[in-house]
Amino acid sequence: MIDKAKVIDKVQKLLALSASSNPHEAALAAERAADMLAKYDLEMMDVLAKDKSKTFIETSELDIIHKGQFVWEGALAQGLCSVFETTVIRSKIGPSDFKLVFFGTKHDLELMIHFFRFLRMRISKDSEKFNTKSDQYAFSSGMINTLVNRLMPMFKIKQEAVNKIDPSEVKDLVLCKEEEIGKAVHDRFPRITKRTGPRVKGLVAFSKGEASGRKVALSNPIGHDGKRAGRLQ
Repeated sequence: MIDKAKVIDKVQKLLALSASSNPHEAALAAERAADMLAKYDLEMMDVLAKDKSKTFIETSELDIIHKGQFVWEGALAQGLCSVFETTVIRSKIGPSDFKLVFFGTKHDLELMIHFFRFLRMRISKDSEKFNTKSDQYAFSSGMINTLVNRLMPMFKIKQEAVNKIDPSEVKDLVLCKEEEIGKAVHDRFPRITKRTGPRVKGLVAFSKGEASGRKVALSNPIGHDGKRAGRLQ
């Protein structure tokens, strides 16, 4: 007897692979996922929720390591969430300490967290060449702007792969995910206050940050047999 849960898990992994920066690998993963859906008479909604009585949205938490007025980690998180269809909330855990709480599907969160940790480390290191917190913030903001724009093609590849599986279900799929994320956020944080970060003043530092962001090697962490799927230009 076929274990439906195992089949769904396999399809989920194939959809994650369809985010590969390698067009051939992405197309192959999408084709294999479509074949499995047809073979076992499954729909995309089955893939998102194995048990429709339970949410398929998960959470992941990371502490904000920088302190003070000029903290750019929230901007990095927001930018990556726009790429990988996740949501982030900044939550206070002490007088001057905060954490980031991310909401999304398992595989979306895995990708997002991978890039967040790597890019936070890289931005922190590169911004140290500036003496003032204001310039460090401006430089970091410039890097984030470039990096998010470079990562957008990965999201587009994944969307194109899902469209090939069943275009008629894509809209419902996206709306369902957004609705479930919204519910999960509201359940955890019923009252949310929106705040914006400080304005960028160091335009020279910002421009240097944009240039630095173009030099960072970006790789998709998910590939066949646990290997990296390739490099984004």
